[in-house]
This record gives sequence, C-alpha cells and structure tokens, in this order.
Amino acid sequence: MSGGLMVTGGSCRPVLNIQPVPGNRIALDWSTAAVGYRLQQTNQIPLVPNPVWTPSSSLPVIGNSRFRVTNAIVAPSQFYELRKP
Repeated sequence: MSGGLMVTGGSCRPVLNIQPVPGNRIALDWSTAAVGYRLQQTNQIPLVPNPVWTPSSSLPVIGNSRFRVTNAIVAPSQFYELRKP
C-alpha cells in the first residue's frame, strides 16, 4: 500500500503591517510569500458603500523577505488593502 499527502488551497490572505516613519510618511510591508498580491488604496471608507480601490503608485522594494512601500501622508484618511487579482 502506498501513502501520500495531498495539500490543496493554502491561499491565506497576508497581513499588511503599517507603521509611521519620520517625515509625515508611513511604511507598509507584507511577506514576500504573498506572491501576486498588490497594494491598493482608497480615501473613501466609510463614506461610501463601495469605495474605489486604486493600485498604489509606489512599487514595493524587497528586504528581509518583506515587500515594503513608503508613502507620504497626503490625506486625513487613507486606507490600504492587499488584493490578489
């Protein structure tokens, strides 16, 4: 009798870390294991029921097995999410 292991799924949503950095900016980072995820942003939550999410204009850099984006704070409210197309 032969044995085996079958694994399916495994598409867990990555955790997005957000931290303030000097110069009125924020740093966002997430695991490089989250292949295919893109950083999206909006300033419309909770003002509208279906906010428009747009891709972040900053490209991530890789360091210490993390994708990292640093953005200036330009609006009083800015929201981010990771989305896999």
